[in-house]
Amino acid sequence: MSQGPVQNTTLTRYEDIPKTYNKLLALHPLRPIHNDAELDQATEIIDLLAGHELNRDQADYLDVLSTLVEAYENTHHSFDDLVICGLDALRALLDDHGMGAADLGRLLGVHRSMGSKLLQGKRALTTKHLKILSDRFKVSVALFLDRQR
Repeated sequence: MSQGPVQNTTLTRYEDIPKTYNKLLALHPLRPIHNDAELDQATEIIDLLAGHELNRDQADYLDVLSTLVEAYENTHHSFDDLVICGLDALRALLDDHGMGAADLGRLLGVHRSMGSKLLQGKRALTTKHLKILSDRFKVSVALFLDRQR
């Protein structure tokens, strides 16, 4: 029986991710994360699943795996001093998804030049924009809100 996560998960595409919960467990068992190598493996799988239309098994698996990652990070990595503004989070998500300002404008249903203004901080995201971004990237609206110290 496996004692921990699979050491050589070399999946690079969402299409390669198993569709059933049992096959996902065989790929990467849901166990507490004990070190940064296991954290990296779990994060790779989360990155592959996030932002896609998931079936129920995949969504359940992603939810539990995310909880395990969060528990490890809360215990082993202090982010108390790290402040990320909502605009930086948006830029990072767009970059991760190969999207630019024009793509942002299209996604939000506004003129493509508005995407550029939003990314430059010249315009603010509306409640409607926040909902669209949250739905598209499968993240909390709070990610895009500026954090104050």
